[in-house]
Amino acid sequence: MLRTVKSLFWIAFRSELFNAPQMLSQSVFFVLILVVFNFLWTQGAQSGLPMPASAREMLWYLVLTEVVTLSLAAVHRDIESDLQKGRMAAALLRPTHYLSVVCWQGAGTFFARIPVFGLVGSVTALALTGGWPDRGVESLLALLLAPLACGVLLILVTSVGLSAVWLRECSPLYWVFQKSLFVFGGLMLPLSMYPDWFQSLAAVLPFKPVLYGVAQAILGAPITVLLWNAVSLVIWFVAGLALAHWLHGRFVRKVLRGEI
Repeated sequence: MLRTVKSLFWIAFRSELFNAPQMLSQSVFFVLILVVFNFLWTQGAQSGLPMPASAREMLWYLVLTEVVTLSLAAVHRDIESDLQKGRMAAALLRPTHYLSVVCWQGAGTFFARIPVFGLVGSVTALALTGGWPDRGVESLLALLLAPLACGVLLILVTSVGLSAVWLRECSPLYWVFQKSLFVFGGLMLPLSMYPDWFQSLAAVLPFKPVLYGVAQAILGAPITVLLWNAVSLVIWFVAGLALAHWLHGRFVRKVLRGEI
């Protein structure tokens, strides 16, 4: 089984790495976002707009949150397609667990996209700001937390895909998930810029540790806060994995009862 999932990982990794048209289009979109926000942050700093950090640090914050978001594999569409075409039910006859197949393929996609978008974002931010983030140690820890954050996103999106067992189409739920990630995760604006009530709401959702919790290192968060965020990511990963297994178990029972 280990050899099988490793093969699935590397097949997805190579397939995504050589998917040049998609990588190129998303990279161009990424660069445009950084150029626009660099202008906004620079103008805001010059006009005296209160910001949690300098314009350069705000841009590097955006680089990190966008890299994690853009690296997200659309496994929910694959699960929905497998369900509608009967491939998900057929997978029950195979020795490799269906969730293992989906997660390892998604991980391969993630690890192919992260270095590409990381390179694009870093080169663009260096060209626009002329320097690296000031907090080297904290920024390095953020880079180490980014793959864990991607893992949490992967398992949550897998759960969204498994909702197709009841909804038949998981796209509406994914749109809610995606927009919640953007807003409650602090994709564009750090959560410290939001009202206290909004921050309290975001604190009980999984989106905050995935984006803001990782990228806040750029804004000067102490190492103890980052370490606690790592613990939060592990907790949400375990909770998401338990939810995905429960949803898959419900699917198996529906198949055995002849409802699918």
